[in-house]
Amino acid sequence: SVKFQQLRDTLSEELNIKSSSLIYVAELIEVKKSEQIWQGAIERALGGKRQTLLVSQKDYGVINKWVNSHFLGLHLRVQVVQDLKKDHVDFGNSGFLSKLNFKSHSYTPFLKEYLEHDDLRCVDTVDELNRIEFSMTKEGLIHKRDGFFEKKDLSKIDDRRQWCLGFSNKDKIELLEHDLSALVSDKSSMQSKLTELNKIYKDCN
Repeated sequence: SVKFQQLRDTLSEELNIKSSSLIYVAELIEVKKSEQIWQGAIERALGGKRQTLLVSQKDYGVINKWVNSHFLGLHLRVQVVQDLKKDHVDFGNSGFLSKLNFKSHSYTPFLKEYLEHDDLRCVDTVDELNRIEFSMTKEGLIHKRDGFFEKKDLSKIDDRRQWCLGFSNKDKIELLEHDLSALVSDKSSMQSKLTELNKIYKDCN
């Protein structure tokens, strides 16, 4: 969202913090091309963590002070990049984190550890989902634990306008350009109809 980008720019400028030290989780991960069918479900599984702002230990104090004293107009989550608890994080082959590429960045090792406990096993059928705790289907149904299931169907799972994972916003820009083109076309069509109706009205009088 442009609001999150604008907030980052403001923090960088007013607090004199390099923008490379203010990174949203979504900017450090992308779904592998071979796993695109899972992207909608992965976006949902990560939820609000996608827009979590990763900040350094030396900067979070002044950032929190600034955030506390300003109206943001959005739901901001801030996560301090902490020291690693493990030497290595292995996602295995069945969870959705194994379907991601991670950007090369100083925050990436922490991010892998930070996301590890959110990893859900990807299953192909509801029968598998029903049997396996901490699993999800590509349609977006999630099984947490003790028979708790969840499906966040607030938008179509393949609606790319709701997605935000990726190293680049190229795809989102292309979608916006497509939307703009459609709106311009609709506007032109409505203007033509209005001109036609005005002509009919004048002829009737």
